[in-house]
Amino acid sequence: MKFNNKFKVAVPSLIIVSLIGMSIVYNMNNTSINKVPRILIDIDLVDQQGSILNEENTKIIAQVYAVTPLTMDQPLIEVYKGTLRTGLLELNLENKVFNDIVRAFVKKYEALAGDSPYALRAIKKFTEMINVNIWVIKDHKLVARLRDYLSYSPISLINGNIIRYRIKVPISQDSSQAPIVPSDGPICEPGYSWRLKWWVGPENMTYNSDYMKYINGKPYLKWPILIVENTYPRSNTLSGIIIISSQAASGVYYSIGVGFEIESKLQNGSFNIGSDIILYKSSSMKSYIADSGDMFTNLDHGQVFMYYIYGRPILSFWEEWIEWVDCPWRPSYPTGYQSVDAILQDFSVVNEGGFLRYDDGVEYNWPYWLDRSLLFNYTFAEKKNFIVLNNTLRDFYLNEFYSLYDACGFSFEVPLSFSPLTLGLGNKNWAIPLTLITASFGYEDAKFVFINGVISIDKYYYVNEYIYVWMSKFRWMRGTCEFHVPVLLYFESY
Repeated sequence: MKFNNKFKVAVPSLIIVSLIGMSIVYNMNNTSINKVPRILIDIDLVDQQGSILNEENTKIIAQVYAVTPLTMDQPLIEVYKGTLRTGLLELNLENKVFNDIVRAFVKKYEALAGDSPYALRAIKKFTEMINVNIWVIKDHKLVARLRDYLSYSPISLINGNIIRYRIKVPISQDSSQAPIVPSDGPICEPGYSWRLKWWVGPENMTYNSDYMKYINGKPYLKWPILIVENTYPRSNTLSGIIIISSQAASGVYYSIGVGFEIESKLQNGSFNIGSDIILYKSSSMKSYIADSGDMFTNLDHGQVFMYYIYGRPILSFWEEWIEWVDCPWRPSYPTGYQSVDAILQDFSVVNEGGFLRYDDGVEYNWPYWLDRSLLFNYTFAEKKNFIVLNNTLRDFYLNEFYSLYDACGFSFEVPLSFSPLTLGLGNKNWAIPLTLITASFGYEDAKFVFINGVISIDKYYYVNEYIYVWMSKFRWMRGTCEFHVPVLLYFESY
């Protein structure tokens, strides 16, 4: 796989503001039969204090991609691009491309559910994702750019519902921002778009098939949810349990990593983890209603336990472009802003006796396609002692672990590593930092703790059991709050 960096464009600096941390309100309304089912996104422009602005001479540009079903070749397809006359973005089923995507998902859900009443109720809560991008131009200056992923229920749309979001977009008050229109010739208002430059998925892996399986002709990867490794020669034996409940929707929050000229810095080895990229979590999650779980006992020295779910992780790389729609004689060009997105196209869910569960399993060895030198690299991660188990404190619960790094109330529960995909890039300068961009597996309802799990000492040999975790050095942001997350849900006992 080759990657080219053909353009290097200097542009005035403008902080990338993600929808994450903005005010986002979601609701779903029933609509009469003669209304077109649709997704509506109300866009309020606000000042830095959150007060709504009545902006004149303001132009809002919007672009929407939809995550696709497996029957389509690309993992994301553009379904909308244009200028909004008002602060309302509408995506409806009269859009043929989007309609085809929605109906393909519904067909898949119905085949999964069969005639089971329980499964038919469960699939109503399955959601898919759209990638929403917004640019705000005022007085020929770009004053806001936003990028996020929002969820929707295909079945709700097919049943005639309206899904509505309201977002508040803070406008930059930086008066020093230079106009973006050319100084020569007539004034041309630019258009903006994100273009998908490349993506990697399970198709790009070159490992043996025992860590993948094909479902309807598409490869699914054994995606680790939890790994426990007992490394101390005189260690106690350990046991543990992991439970995923169908009492609430569970699924994956996507990650968005934005920065300036990320690609060239990765290629030449000058990438700085502290300043060249900021990571955000999507405002919505791709969700399922499914049960799962497993357990291990007597995990002795030198043994590993891995619990996994078959999934299709996708790592995608995007470039922002300026497009002179009003002046087509001017060439389009990339602005230099880029985004690395970690998404889930699909988890495998199976129907067993009318009940839905994640297609999961366990392994008792280290997965050879998870490169330790990438995951546990001291340049981009650090090893921390989490807790000490002994005869007094013999077990710990994983909900206690989440509070260790969830400093912003982010519900960022189980990190999902994209390490297997980064090896397909063929360049270690790329692979090491991109390995630590993770998605997040959790519950939609904040009242639920993702894993009702515990790791305990089975047999106590009167030695302390030190439990270590590896924390990423990447900066994650929620509004103005900065925090760090583990490279994956991996516990090392020593």
